[in-house]
This record gives sequence, C-alpha cells and structure tokens, in this order.
Amino acid sequence: MRLPHILTALTGAAVMLLLAACGASPAEKVARATEAMRLDDFESAQRYSHEVAGDSASLGTLSVSQLCELANVLVRLPESSDVNDGLAVKCLNKARSISVDSVEAFLSTCSPDEAMRLSTLNQVGAYLEMPRGDLMVEDEEYIDTIH
Repeated sequence: MRLPHILTALTGAAVMLLLAACGASPAEKVARATEAMRLDDFESAQRYSHEVAGDSASLGTLSVSQLCELANVLVRLPESSDVNDGLAVKCLNKARSISVDSVEAFLSTCSPDEAMRLSTLNQVGAYLEMPRGDLMVEDEEYIDTIH
C-alpha cells in the first residue's frame, strides 16, 4: 500500500471515530456525564450534561432515573451556577411529569446533601409549574391590617 492510500485510510478512520463520538444518544451522554463526575472530570461532565439538559427533545427520550441522575450531576458540578440549577429543575420537572413516586424513590438513594439540594430544587420546580389560579390569595381585609 502506498503512503497516500494509508493517509486516506487513517483520515477516514479518524473521521468515523469523530462522528461516532458526536452521535452519542442522550442516555449515553448522561452515562458519560455521570462517569466524568466520578472521575472528577468536571469539564466533560458539564459539557455532556448541558448538551442533554439544554435540549428538550433529548430530555424527552430519557427515563425518570436518567433525568434524576442528570439533575444530580448538574447540582454537583463545582462551578455551581443558576444555569446548572435551572437545568436541574428542568430535568426534575420532566421526571416528575412522568412519575412523582420515582423521583421521590431516586431522592431516597442520594446522600443527605444531594437529597436536600435536589429536593429543594424539586419543590421549587413544582411551585413554578403550579397554575397561578391554584395559588392562595390573601383576603384583602387581612392585607389591610398588615399595613
């Protein structure tokens, strides 16, 4: 085999590997984000988790446990931010829309710190999704007595 043919074959193999890495399913990206967190590779964990959580179509393909695991990765990232918390709430809202009991079961398997953070975000997400007509309105007479 001549050198140009070898280079062409190597280039083709590299392109195929690159395309295979980019074409990971949302479930595979959640698994990669979880593994990256385990290895303290926070940059990769953030990249994979943001790719999935930022795409509503991707979230729709995940199971409740995968959605909860994704939320857990997002809140454990060392560079905690409102963006990560917002994406975690988005994941928990989607998971809760599938099965509230499964979300609660997942929370029971987390460490106390993780469970507290995820539970708080879960409650915030539930509140934000509540129809505004369901919120209690104070009696006007009561409000007048406060002033």
